[in-house]
Amino acid sequence: FDQQADYMIKLYTLLTSYRVAKFYWYAWDNPGWGTLWSPDRGARPAAMAYEKVHGWLLGAVFKQPCRVTDDVWSCDFTKAGNISENRIVWAARSGR
Repeated sequence: FDQQADYMIKLYTLLTSYRVAKFYWYAWDNPGWGTLWSPDRGARPAAMAYEKVHGWLLGAVFKQPCRVTDDVWSCDFTKAGNISENRIVWAARSGR
């Protein structure tokens, strides 16, 4: 899995859990910083990760911000109109 895509999912999940209202990933097509799209490859893995995490977090309600215990991040949320809980989890040390 692309490291940039990995960071995209973690960062947007953390920021959403802390109720950050706006955040901008720089930049869609800048070849030096945060490239999400390139003319030769099209959408890069991080762009696809953004689309995925956006779908996960759209309408998400976090009771509390993400938390870390024994190097494992856990982010619990519900979605509007849904009573089931959702969880995004990753291990801090392994990068997964």
